[in-house]
Amino acid sequence: MNKLNLYHFGDCGVMDELNPLQVYKTKHCPELLYLLATSNGYSLNVEELSRKLNLPEGTLACLVTSMLRVRMIKEKNNCFSINFPFFIESDVDTLSAFSKEASKTIGDIIIENKDEITSLLPEMNHKNKRIMYHIIGDMLLDGLALDYFSNEGILRTSKEQVGDRDYLLIGFDNSTALSGCSDNILCSSNNYRVEGLTFNSFGDSQGDRRDVYRMIRNSLVSSEFIKSSIPFLKEVKEKETLVNTLSNEENIFYEFYKSIGYFSEGEMVEFVIPVFDERVKEEVLNLSNFVLDLIKEDVIRLFSTVKDVCSSLASLNHGVEVDEIANELWHQLFGNINEYLVEKGFFAKPENKVNEGRYFQSLHIKK
Repeated sequence: MNKLNLYHFGDCGVMDELNPLQVYKTKHCPELLYLLATSNGYSLNVEELSRKLNLPEGTLACLVTSMLRVRMIKEKNNCFSINFPFFIESDVDTLSAFSKEASKTIGDIIIENKDEITSLLPEMNHKNKRIMYHIIGDMLLDGLALDYFSNEGILRTSKEQVGDRDYLLIGFDNSTALSGCSDNILCSSNNYRVEGLTFNSFGDSQGDRRDVYRMIRNSLVSSEFIKSSIPFLKEVKEKETLVNTLSNEENIFYEFYKSIGYFSEGEMVEFVIPVFDERVKEEVLNLSNFVLDLIKEDVIRLFSTVKDVCSSLASLNHGVEVDEIANELWHQLFGNINEYLVEKGFFAKPENKVNEGRYFQSLHIKK
């Protein structure tokens, strides 16, 4: 049977009865969520759910109790509704329509201000299009702007939950068309942070990237190895380093980072990805604020229409709050803005790597 895939943002806490991820692992929970998602809100009771899932009512009732405890679902007149944003195949056209024209409008505003934007760029050893990809496409649209619109009440980036926890849940069905809406656009930022360094990659979700975040997650490299390489990376950033002067340990670090695209082959150890440090921090912030000022009124105006323009979304039928749904709508919007800016040649175009997808990497160093 089909199921609803569950994702989370934030800290769900220890894996106990108040952790929704623990509840989701319960047998039949993903299928129950899918059944609710593809039905009208508050239209099915325990008896009907039991029959449709071919489960004893007692088994179903225990599962429902666990889900109610963590507020994954809510109850009214003995019937149930999903209590977090979710998206199913029937939502695809609405999601596409919401962001399609708006992404072009907002993208054109950015393009029209190219000269001023370029004048605000920090001086770095990379082409402007690549630097703008990281600063505007990732740091602004998936960072500063997200926080700004959250503070304005347009969308949520966190939610207090039972057990003194703070997280957001979001669900997607297994539809290929639906996964394409998010996976195919440039809206995914991977970040591994350790001792003042952030190993970043930003792109689509069409594969398993060879970046530090994924390699640690997939046990292809240890966090201890990355941590021990930090002095080497900082030294390379600060002074010219010849490959033939590296110690055995430094050479191991060099070969690893070269293999994932941080360095190129040559006599010198030189970064081929942008490295953002404290010296460009103020310029990055000034540029981000400038672009945010250009687009914020159009974004606020667009999101004020969600209830009308997106009235057919299944989540709204279940009574999910608009500001929670808006988090995914924002990712749809800024991902399509990024696609448009790549298409128009304003941003650098990331290569589509086999089994990895499209992405660029960067490194961020704090003092």
